[in-house]
Amino acid sequence: MAKITHLARTILKTEKESQYDRAAKKLLSNKYVLAMIMKECISEYKCCNLLEIAEKYIEETISVAAENVHMDDNNYSPTADRSINGMNTESVSIDEGTVTYDIKYRALLPSGEKQIGLIINIEAQNKWNTGYPIVKRGIYYCARMISDEYGTIFSNAEYDKLEKVYSVWICMNPAVSRRNTISKYSINEENVVGHICELKKNYDLMCVLMICLSGDKADNYEGILKFLDVLLSPQYEAHTKKATIENEFHIPMTSNIECEVENMCNLSQGVIELGIREGQLNEKVSLIIKKIKKGKPIDVIAEELEEDIDTVKPIYEAVISEAPDYDMEKIIKNISTT
Repeated sequence: MAKITHLARTILKTEKESQYDRAAKKLLSNKYVLAMIMKECISEYKCCNLLEIAEKYIEETISVAAENVHMDDNNYSPTADRSINGMNTESVSIDEGTVTYDIKYRALLPSGEKQIGLIINIEAQNKWNTGYPIVKRGIYYCARMISDEYGTIFSNAEYDKLEKVYSVWICMNPAVSRRNTISKYSINEENVVGHICELKKNYDLMCVLMICLSGDKADNYEGILKFLDVLLSPQYEAHTKKATIENEFHIPMTSNIECEVENMCNLSQGVIELGIREGQLNEKVSLIIKKIKKGKPIDVIAEELEEDIDTVKPIYEAVISEAPDYDMEKIIKNISTT
């Protein structure tokens, strides 16, 4: 019988999680989903309806994990062949490595004398404790998108053509204090001496939006917070997601969305099942440690666990090898079992 090592199980689980992550990004990149986020969170689209935003204001090209964030200043050339009004795909840094935007696209403003674009970045963030404030990363992303407009949106000294950028972060597992909240970070005018009033469009050029989910156990569980929770949570089955999206939020259940929802739900079930198996293994190891400490031999342990002795043996041996400290992490790594 083929054996699956701890490393193999870890790789399998990581791959499942990676597939789920890609499926979530694909679903978030759907025009109607983006339109929902824009209408509920971006002030420029408050008065628009979903269909209008999706079909009229979101441009066709939507990049999903395809465009890099960092750029090495030493490698950047303002004369590089990058067409005006095109999306920059060359933001690469040798020093910092390659980091891609989850989703990046342009949207037209619905008002004003002329239609200029907003460059909007959507990030699905599953891990909250990253070692740095996520809002700082959002500000950095905004700065990179602003910088990347040179050579694509404008050239030379045409700074009047600068377009506003949004970095929207959807956080699935935020800190308790952040649950079911939406926060906005932007540039504001403050008069230090005297009283002047600059046109807002001249400085209101970047904004970070933090959308922190939590589920229906917290307050404010409605609107976009409920929509995104239902859409992204692995706990809901496909039929529940589809019914909620269509009936409560009036987003047409196209074959494209339906297929993506089904795919993500299937992948999330695989992640959950692998997690359950890992949990069962940890529980079994803990039980065997307790029984070994009581001096019970392997045959007695197998009998009490109602397991075949050949199934218990690799776990038993891994536990014995770490006696008397019984380091759980090392024990799990040393186990080779199906």
